[in-house]
Amino acid sequence: MRQGCLVPNIAEVTLVCLRPKDGAIEMQLRARRSISTCPACGTASRRVHSYYQRKLADLPWEGLPVVILLQARKFFCVGDSCRRKIFTEPLPGTVARYARRSCRSSEALHWLTLALGGRAGARLARRLGFLACRSTLLRSLRHRMQPTA
Repeated sequence: MRQGCLVPNIAEVTLVCLRPKDGAIEMQLRARRSISTCPACGTASRRVHSYYQRKLADLPWEGLPVVILLQARKFFCVGDSCRRKIFTEPLPGTVARYARRSCRSSEALHWLTLALGGRAGARLARRLGFLACRSTLLRSLRHRMQPTA
């Protein structure tokens, strides 16, 4: 985890807007690259299918929760023999697939859970500005410890 960065991964995303909203800080981001690679066949594509917005939790600033509004894109696969016609651009340094937290937020909560456990970790997380209960911390720890097949 890089220290002192405003944007989660400057190589993948760019900052569009930063504003306070409802006791939190809202950060609007969009993907930086114009090309994305199909995960099935590896073919690069520029053909954008559609846009959608993901809402993610990020590291808190000065005790205030940070919400990321990430404008993600879906691309058409231009590979002739590819079974996948549409794919979502991966941003592995910013957010994991299907995740609701940024990678750096997940990592910080993981270390907090390893050090303190569920209930104490949740108390400290709340004081630091993270929005996570003890069940969430323990569930994410169990999920990380399970071997992937």
